[in-house]
Amino acid sequence: MKLHYPARHLTFLLISSLTRGSDGCSRSVFSLELRNECSIAALKTAYLNFLAEPANDQLLLSSSSGCDGTGDDVDALLDTHGQNIQLLCAKASDPGGEITFNDIVQQKDGTKFVESFYKGGGTYWNEEVQTNYDLDDPNGPTTNVLREDIGQVRGYYELAEKSRVRYPNEYDNFNVDNCAINSVMCCWSLDRQANDNNGNCATPYDSNCVDKDPADNTDVCGVHLDRGRTSNKLNADGFTVFEGGDNDGEGPTHCHGFAFSNNPADAETRYMGNNLFFVSMYDHMYQRGYARNIPGAPMCGCIEQMPVVTRSDCTQVDVNETFNFRYNPSSGFSVTTSHVDIEFNSCQGLNNNNNDLSAYVAKLETEGKVTLAQKNELKKYLVEKGNCPNAIERNLASKGIVRGFGEDVYE
Repeated sequence: MKLHYPARHLTFLLISSLTRGSDGCSRSVFSLELRNECSIAALKTAYLNFLAEPANDQLLLSSSSGCDGTGDDVDALLDTHGQNIQLLCAKASDPGGEITFNDIVQQKDGTKFVESFYKGGGTYWNEEVQTNYDLDDPNGPTTNVLREDIGQVRGYYELAEKSRVRYPNEYDNFNVDNCAINSVMCCWSLDRQANDNNGNCATPYDSNCVDKDPADNTDVCGVHLDRGRTSNKLNADGFTVFEGGDNDGEGPTHCHGFAFSNNPADAETRYMGNNLFFVSMYDHMYQRGYARNIPGAPMCGCIEQMPVVTRSDCTQVDVNETFNFRYNPSSGFSVTTSHVDIEFNSCQGLNNNNNDLSAYVAKLETEGKVTLAQKNELKKYLVEKGNCPNAIERNLASKGIVRGFGEDVYE
């Protein structure tokens, strides 16, 4: 993981590949490059800088289409073709295409495999633990070596640093319509990989890596069974309580997530597929060997489907990229990306509270990327340290359950 934080900057590189049309600028072909920021303001600035070049100032003529050599030209060109700058930026990707999760898992039925993996079971990615005993040959070599059997994940990590991974919106766990708080989280209860300085799985595997624990970074308060219904297949509306914490309650548990912006053009949103891949498949499965969901909830999903916990670690993406705009009078603007460099770093939260999902969402709220209502709603799912007892009673009450009774109830 790269730990440096290069300053974000905006550079406009202007390309004079323009042919003049008979009806003015709306029929001219031109190209602009924007560095890092894709927005209407950035596009207008690049356009004006383009016109300021001596070779270009006479090439775009005034016309009835509204092209008059000002930033308003950009609005006119977008309106002519019914285009929206946010959508253009949001959909911009490398001409070579996006990486899909089906590509990564390399299975015959990749769609079902990915769905099962994120629900928490049913695939060897969730269940495989290394062993020295082969049922076919007890004296044979070590089998079920996780890092070897999922070796392609390492290669896709390198690709995910420079190419867009398509977010799996087709799964209920991750459908953005179910992600009103703009937060995704994974929680694991099992460690099955030794010698990686994470969790307590150790060698020899067959004696020291049986039902071992991940590094504990949270307390699980409880699980709403109806929220994870598509994963747990239970027609239930209860609330499972985990009291006591750690070994007296749910046992050591590790949660890690990320958040994204309401603006689909922001990097946090455009590369949320990359972040999901990094958090779930590379950093925690390949690097640490973590697996197994909390019973009743998916292993990963929109936080509205996940257990009520005290806190979660957090990863943010820091992206440097070039947006290549090309205007064609017959089709309008098209946008591709190039020179993409994606870094996965611990979230930089509000008030220097880093690697914390709640603090990161609070920072996004100060930047106008999520609303105050979204930030406050997150508190129902990440209740902060020491607040499990109150959260348990509040969530039980939401189901119409109030524990205890008055002393004189039977008198």
